[in-house]
Parts: sequence; structure tokens; C-alpha cells
Amino acid sequence: MDPPPDDDDCELIIRAEVRDESGPCETCTHGNYITVYGVIENPCQGMREYRSRLDCIVSEFNVHNLVSRSTASYPITCQNGERIERIAPGQVTTQSRPVGRLSANRYQLNVQFEDAGRTQRRHPFVVQ
Repeated sequence: MDPPPDDDDCELIIRAEVRDESGPCETCTHGNYITVYGVIENPCQGMREYRSRLDCIVSEFNVHNLVSRSTASYPITCQNGERIERIAPGQVTTQSRPVGRLSANRYQLNVQFEDAGRTQRRHPFVVQ
């Protein structure tokens, strides 16, 4: 049987993710340590490249408390110089930043990626 053809129209999945001590969460456990992630996933059958205009994947994470309307920013120190990530089929590459313990509330994570389109992704989550 021939291997499946490479799916030329397939693209990388770029997303924001929140994890607590138990793993990825949309409802995170109050009191757990929380880390935010920029995630790039290759769902394609062939190798794909993620190109960043800087030497980082993500330049900033912002966590918005939707109830108190406050924001905590977590910038990443990026340098000039292109970064190329070769991502194999079914593989994931990430950049993360710890944010610590958050109060019980509703939040939204905003992630600024540094690809050519400066992709932004949002991820709502709850701590309870």
C-alpha cells in the first residue's frame, strides 16, 4: 500500500493554552500553579515550518481577569533574528510562561505569536 500523499493545503494549528498542575484546563483548580502556553501543532501528514520574525515563538502573554477587569502582562524577551521551527507530523512545539496561583474568577488569556502575520490567539478559562 502506498503512503498517503502529503496534504499540501494542511496548515499548522496555532493556539493559546492554560495548564494547571493536572494538565491543560478550561476550568483550572483554585490553588494550583498555572502556566500559560503558546502552542503550535502539526496535524498534517508532512513536515511543516513555523517561522518567527524574532528569536521567540511568542512575545507576550496577557491574562485578563474578566470580573475585576484587571490585566497581568507576561512579556518574553525576544531578540531580532528569524527563528524557524521544523515540526514533524503529529508533533507540537510550545513556549510557556508561569503565572503562579490565580484567584477564583473568570479569565481570558491572550497570546501574541511572532509569525509573519503576528497571529493573536485567545483562550477563556475559569479558576474555581
